[in-house]
Amino acid sequence: MLATYASGEPFLIEGPRGRGRVLLVTSPLDGDWNTLPLYPFYLPFVQSMVRYACGVSAGSRNLLPGDVIAMSFDEPMEQIQVWRNADNPTISEDRSQVRVTDTQPGVYRIEAKGRAGKVVHFVVQSPRGESDLTPLTAEQWQKLEQNLGFRRVDMDRQNLGPFLVAERHGRELWLELVVIALVLGVVEMALARIWTMDI
Repeated sequence: MLATYASGEPFLIEGPRGRGRVLLVTSPLDGDWNTLPLYPFYLPFVQSMVRYACGVSAGSRNLLPGDVIAMSFDEPMEQIQVWRNADNPTISEDRSQVRVTDTQPGVYRIEAKGRAGKVVHFVVQSPRGESDLTPLTAEQWQKLEQNLGFRRVDMDRQNLGPFLVAERHGRELWLELVVIALVLGVVEMALARIWTMDI
């Protein structure tokens, strides 16, 4: 019993049902029998009841790296598949439960095929450290340059132009291509004049 009237009679009763909860309000929720819907308390009360009733069965589907995905089904499934970095999911012998450990960032999709098929998505968030906007130190930049094989250009002290010219390889052909296009245009006009004269 979650709430009572002033007389001590039950107003809100809770009971388990499967993997969830059932709530019983001993008074109608419309305005025919009482004035409960007229109070500001009414809407938050109904919303809270719905959240409370479905909170156990829904569970959190937003996880952190390393969190375990555990899911149970009301009846055994014919087939259970887990997609996304789940090489060794643990599936119970009667195929009514699935468990995935050592989760990595990304979206996991669990497909259960049976009389009542089900598809459930879980999202494993990226580590918060990847969103750290703290500038790298000189030592960290040096380590990255050594590991990844690149050269850092400090735009405050150096001009980017010489680096771009030095990195450029090959030969520019734009002038030759323009000349070829002009020659082809002249040849086309000459051929068109010759053919029209023959006709």
